[in-house]
Amino acid sequence: MLQEDFSNSITSTLCQYACYKYISECDETKPTSVEQEEDNKKKKEEIKIRIKFLRNPYFDDHFDLTDLHLLSGKTLAWISKASSDNLSNNLQVIGWLFYKKYNRLLELCKEIGKMESTKVYKEVIEILKKESDKAEEDNKVILQNCVHLLSSAPLSDAELEDSMQIAIENCINKTQNKDVLAQKELFKNWERIREEKLEEQTKRLDRTRHIKMFEEKQKQLVSEEQRLWFFDNEEQIDLQIEEKEKLQDPWTANKGSKHKSNEDYIPPEILPKRK
Repeated sequence: MLQEDFSNSITSTLCQYACYKYISECDETKPTSVEQEEDNKKKKEEIKIRIKFLRNPYFDDHFDLTDLHLLSGKTLAWISKASSDNLSNNLQVIGWLFYKKYNRLLELCKEIGKMESTKVYKEVIEILKKESDKAEEDNKVILQNCVHLLSSAPLSDAELEDSMQIAIENCINKTQNKDVLAQKELFKNWERIREEKLEEQTKRLDRTRHIKMFEEKQKQLVSEEQRLWFFDNEEQIDLQIEEKEKLQDPWTANKGSKHKSNEDYIPPEILPKRK
């Protein structure tokens, strides 16, 4: 799918920054749709309808996601998973945390703990501690294990947001010229395709116009030929007229004969009565 294309590094880093800012600064609220608000305003009598089948509830974990924190966490986890650098690993931890995939989170924390080159940002540990306090008992144990694993790893001196801004600037400086050239080339291709389609349409219209002109010219030539060779083909034309008269509708012919007989009709003379 197009929304799962993480090939552009500028877009990916900007998405990481946007998701992180939303997760860290926006409060978690339950989404309310317009239909739910209208239903709450209007108190209607409950109507029960008998149905034949009752389908099992299905949640696809993709299009059915309505919680913006879950969406941001999933996006952050998926984008960060495409890269293997230190910053992406830290952001992937936050992504799986807010996506509430705690088993994936624990596996990732174990992998990070084994990596010698990975440095953990203090903001990641603080977010984990904050979420573990609000989590349920089963999930709290997993989150505490994650905090323990990441705390034992080397810590980074830089701040997470500053590192993200530096990564964005580096991606822009690295790939902006390439992206601009690719976009220019894309515009050229669009112009070329547009000219080709326009030329094809022009040829098609010209072909249709020429065919129509040829048909009209052919009709004119046939009419001119009949006019020029009328006396030579007079007998043949008379035969054609006779054949057409034979094919005439009999009802029309009878109607014409009746009309003709009515014209020849002479009314009888009425004599005066004798006294």
